[in-house]
Amino acid sequence: MQVAIAVFGLMLVLQGVRVAMGEGVASPAPPGFRHSTQSPEAPPCRTGTPESGSLVLPEFPFLRGSIYVPDRYRTRRAKDESDYELWEFDPQEMEWLLANQRLVLTQELDTKPEPSGGLRILEIQESSLAAARGLRKGDVLTDINGKELDHFFDVEDLLEDPAYQGAKGWRVRILREDRVLTLDYRAK
Repeated sequence: MQVAIAVFGLMLVLQGVRVAMGEGVASPAPPGFRHSTQSPEAPPCRTGTPESGSLVLPEFPFLRGSIYVPDRYRTRRAKDESDYELWEFDPQEMEWLLANQRLVLTQELDTKPEPSGGLRILEIQESSLAAARGLRKGDVLTDINGKELDHFFDVEDLLEDPAYQGAKGWRVRILREDRVLTLDYRAK
């Protein structure tokens, strides 16, 4: 029975269903919805009732592995110039980033396409990788690893591109206050 419940929970996550771990509610994520992160000490899922339309899920420890906690890692900004920042990532943080790219690009960042090209960052989720590793509200993402980003669909194309799936890091080009800045994320 526990295995069936765990498989069902995993299927919900893989189908893009939001699991609000502190609320114990699973519901489809509305367009533009961004997940909030929670500390690893969050309480188990216990609220919600079938009568309220909420789905009560037991706590799934494997879901907590996707929560990003920047203090766990020894990442540092190794180079900081006016047009280039080199971030030497803790290998475990780079592994987390590469395993959670979709979450970082589609849920930690609230973006909109710019008429001149790129995706403007409207909001960045607090305690997210994007916030901890150099991205700011107002930045315009122009490309990642050479793939131009002009629309939301470009992010999906990037993530589904077989040539990109083997990437070992990120090179993000942004416009910040009318200047081009490259953020280079590499494992140590």
